[in-house]
Amino acid sequence: MTQSQPILSRLFEADGTPRERALWLVLAGIVSSLLLAFFVVCVHQVERAQARHAQVQQAATQDCVEATGLAVACTSRTADATSPQMGTRVR
Repeated sequence: MTQSQPILSRLFEADGTPRERALWLVLAGIVSSLLLAFFVVCVHQVERAQARHAQVQQAATQDCVEATGLAVACTSRTADATSPQMGTRVR
């Protein structure tokens, strides 16, 4: 192999048709399986975040139910527990 061929010339004929159909099927299978795996991971992460959010809300509500007579304090604690605190701190 004395001449270096560009990658596209290895994948396509001179007229633009693909050389190996099996290669393209394998590449399409790899790409589709990677996209499916990415989708599954994203769905799993969203479900975990929703479960954590529901757990925090339930814990804050339960604390308010146990502490009777402190309705004002419970309302502010519940709002603090359920609001996202990411990126609010100035350095």
